[in-house]
Amino acid sequence: MFSTAGVLERSFTPVEEGYLYYPSRWSHGYLVRPDEYKALIYDWQRVAGWKGILSLVGFLSVALLVGMAMIYWLGLDEWANTALSLGLATALVCYPIWKSTATNRLIRSREPAVPPRSSRAADDAMGRALGRPMALWLAYFRLSHWDGRLPLQR
Repeated sequence: MFSTAGVLERSFTPVEEGYLYYPSRWSHGYLVRPDEYKALIYDWQRVAGWKGILSLVGFLSVALLVGMAMIYWLGLDEWANTALSLGLATALVCYPIWKSTATNRLIRSREPAVPPRSSRAADDAMGRALGRPMALWLAYFRLSHWDGRLPLQR
């Protein structure tokens, strides 16, 4: 199975002082201390692991049920139910997105430690981060010039 925590772990390159992190393919490398690295990985595993996903969905489901009961009890119109549902759906999407930007927020005020990588080094790093199965899927879909049909159906 595809592990987003594993992708995050493999996005860092170990060096003597800690880890290098490249926010994008063309950016400079930023130094991250070992304690920061461990905290980032732990936090992301809490959010993107099964427990984190189930707890977030469970919390939002309970909030939706309680909110709907209160809307019914207060006798509010259908618009309140729609607003509550949209607000909780937005929270369901925005919370993991906010947590996924923790590394970029950490290095935002730092000076680059190393120059940008070559294209080949960036490609190799992406292959290591995503793993072979995901890289094969991406290559398959990229080469098929996706038009809704698989290459064998053309």
